[in-house]
Amino acid sequence: MPLDLSDITICAADSVNVPLTVRALERCVNACKFGAAMLFTDAAVSGAFTSVAIAPLRSKQDYNTFALKILPQHITTPFALIVQWDGYVLDPQAWSSEFKKYDYIGARWPWHQDGMTVGNGGFSLRSRKLLRALESPDFEFTPGAPEDNLICRVNRKTLESKHGIRFAPEAVADQFAFERTAPQMRTFGFHGLFNMWRHMDDDALISLASDLNATHAKTREYIELMLACFELNRPLPFNALYAKTRVSVGADEIHGLILSITSNAQLTGACVSAGERLLRA
Repeated sequence: MPLDLSDITICAADSVNVPLTVRALERCVNACKFGAAMLFTDAAVSGAFTSVAIAPLRSKQDYNTFALKILPQHITTPFALIVQWDGYVLDPQAWSSEFKKYDYIGARWPWHQDGMTVGNGGFSLRSRKLLRALESPDFEFTPGAPEDNLICRVNRKTLESKHGIRFAPEAVADQFAFERTAPQMRTFGFHGLFNMWRHMDDDALISLASDLNATHAKTREYIELMLACFELNRPLPFNALYAKTRVSVGADEIHGLILSITSNAQLTGACVSAGERLLRA
């Protein structure tokens, strides 16, 4: 029997990578029994979810405004599970009833050391209580700042002191999901394009490269995934990922993008050389 999460609405919003968002949402719906499943988009789609028409989300600012000010109006269950195209439920057996003791859980941000490390919004559990608090006039909405940063750092103290919002501790967050920390246990979910090599076979990664909007092909996250496939000797997805980037940029630029991540000139050169050989094959 699927995990019963009937008091949770699973939802996603996208205008750019809609096929991948549909795929991520349906992975979650197949793994768990949610109270409702909703995809907010301007595209014509159908699936095991309710499609809700919204204005196009063409920028991070558009998404921020949606997540903070519009989404709360649509959630009637006690909790909402927010997913994006690059994250989904991994292991329903890793779910814990303890998660519902908190108003916000997302993967830990290891680069912060000030106690406000939880966390990532791309795969996050949010209570209806938190969503109502986001609509409060005392919530500081800074243009340009990511919505999860606004919740978990900029406004965290206000949310805790004035609205009684409880953020999960790091240990609970680590059980819930991972992003920029390597998983040390089975987790309920994950987030991050750069982590997809962990959970997708070669065919799925090749399909991902095909469906992904070309604007992502030069991002750090994409280059990290491509490099991981190279280092793990997975030539088929590596070839697909490299070829997609190569359509819009030259080999020298790809070399610079990889080198900015690894600082390893030998590895960078080997990666680009392999990509160029595969293109000529």
